[in-house]
Amino acid sequence: MADYFSGDMGSLWVQIDGPGTQPQYLGCHDLGDIAEPSGDITKRYCPSRAGAGRWTTALTSQGIPGDVTTSITTYVGKVADYLQTLANKAARCPFPIYVHQSDCGRKDVFLSYQAGTLLQHCRITSRGKSNLALREGSEAAEQSFDLSADNPYTEYWPLRMSRLTTAEAQDLLDIALCGEDRCTGACGDREEHGDEFMATSDGTVLAEVNVSADGGATVSVVAGPAAWLITEDITTVCCYSTGADTVRHIVGNGTTGAGTAEIAYTDNAGTAWTVVAVGATAGEFFPWNGGLFAFDSYHIWGCTDTGAGAAGNIYFSADSGLTWTLQATGSDALNAIKFADEKVGLCVGDTNEVLLTTDGGSSWSTLAGPAAENAQDALACAIWDAYRFIVGYDNGHMWRTFDGGASWTQVNVPMPAAAASVNSINDIDFIDEHNGLAAVKWTDGVAAIWGAIYRTFDGGFTWEIYETDAAYTTGAIGMSAVAMATPNLGYGVGDLCAGTATIYKLSL
Repeated sequence: MADYFSGDMGSLWVQIDGPGTQPQYLGCHDLGDIAEPSGDITKRYCPSRAGAGRWTTALTSQGIPGDVTTSITTYVGKVADYLQTLANKAARCPFPIYVHQSDCGRKDVFLSYQAGTLLQHCRITSRGKSNLALREGSEAAEQSFDLSADNPYTEYWPLRMSRLTTAEAQDLLDIALCGEDRCTGACGDREEHGDEFMATSDGTVLAEVNVSADGGATVSVVAGPAAWLITEDITTVCCYSTGADTVRHIVGNGTTGAGTAEIAYTDNAGTAWTVVAVGATAGEFFPWNGGLFAFDSYHIWGCTDTGAGAAGNIYFSADSGLTWTLQATGSDALNAIKFADEKVGLCVGDTNEVLLTTDGGSSWSTLAGPAAENAQDALACAIWDAYRFIVGYDNGHMWRTFDGGASWTQVNVPMPAAAASVNSINDIDFIDEHNGLAAVKWTDGVAAIWGAIYRTFDGGFTWEIYETDAAYTTGAIGMSAVAMATPNLGYGVGDLCAGTATIYKLSL
């Protein structure tokens, strides 16, 4: 096997209708050089104390990056090429280009790759043809397409899945990634988004959280709110920055009881907690791992269940979780809530409930979910804008819409090799319109419960499967939640295996 790729090991793919649709193989096409302008460097100087004629760098800044550019060349065919079709579209809609490289396997199989490059939002900026008519010779007629894409382009590889070490002896139900990308400097040591995470646990014995600040190299088990010990689950968690060096984690209680729904927040990774009541309905709680979502400290939402067969509520906080207001009431228990920005959000729940807002939650519209799922519970969702979102169900099905719920298309959910069935889609997390993860529960031929992290980089049309290394020994949820940091870094949490909770990491 070669250590490096040559040009004939590459293949090109295009999604003519954008992310989430079927990738089309561009056979017999050549890709030109890819250029990614990162912005010019400007330095400002001051006289150096070292002596006359010497200078020291006072400030360094980098300009705005330019568009990624490349070109594709192919022969002039007797039928229209995919790129000709795109160039002739009246709207000239942007589209993604995928470049896959592999020294093994068929080029026309999308997941037959060892390295990939994604050019997002490509547009054809110019095109040309050559050798259309010649006095002499029989050179092939060719056509070329110059492309401009978003900066930066994305690189991705097949990942490896490893289990992290934790002393947690309870099922883990949710996970949230925090932290910022930064270089070593005045603000502290080098940090990457995804280095810091918090995972929440079942409260059958003790409501706890698992915390890491180093990408899972060390995981600490910390007690949850004292008022919740023994009697409460922690089903859901979200986090956001409240200051230059402060990250706030909010967790929601997931236990049916006489009290109201509550959240608790910590600004020091679980050393101290403050409990806040949410709503005034007795017996209300956060039933699932997607029950809290924070866009920032001024835009936080939660969705609840008010009891067996009862309606769920949507709450909003504009003050970092200190107070909550009721925004809407669904017709059944609500399980997961996600927002694309401060205005556009989606909430899903039992018996195929799908709610959409385009004004930050001031009003919510009830949508007709996929008719085939009317008897199923929607457990997970992701949303990109008011027209494009995806929903996962408790029967292992996934559906997506491109028209705001007017019509639905079922997503092809692949089966692990040893699976008798895929039982549920427990969580979905996307970082952009291409790259996402799903938490999946599946059972084998002897009804043992397994988990898997599904990964996509084409917007959810194609999924890779990363299976747990063993069946779960305790619990019935399987892989309960996922969180994606980058296209090549993600985490999943789930039930117990061999006495401890499972935290899995996807990485290079």
